[in-house]
Amino acid sequence: MPTATTEELLAEIQELIREREREGVLGVAERIDPAEWARLVPRLDAAEVAVLLQWLPDHEVPQLLEELSPPEAAAILRTLSQAEAATLLAGMDPDDAADVVEELSEPEA
Repeated sequence: MPTATTEELLAEIQELIREREREGVLGVAERIDPAEWARLVPRLDAAEVAVLLQWLPDHEVPQLLEELSPPEAAAILRTLSQAEAATLLAGMDPDDAADVVEELSEPEA
């Protein structure tokens, strides 16, 4: 089976989110790795990212954030509650989490 391109995956994920197909998104999540998510997530809009974070298995979200650049990961954390952000940071590799926290302002951190 040929591997889908990033463009094809992006279109598929956006359609699944639009159609509220959580199982479809989970199916995609089983096929791709965190590095691929890191190529996709910055191209989604904020509402799509919010849905994705709710739907992905809890253990996968910290891995996804580790693959993003620290500014991209920090931007996502800003959209979450403090408790949610803290949980995700705790699940990340400590060095990656520290890099992301450095991107946050003093009150956010």
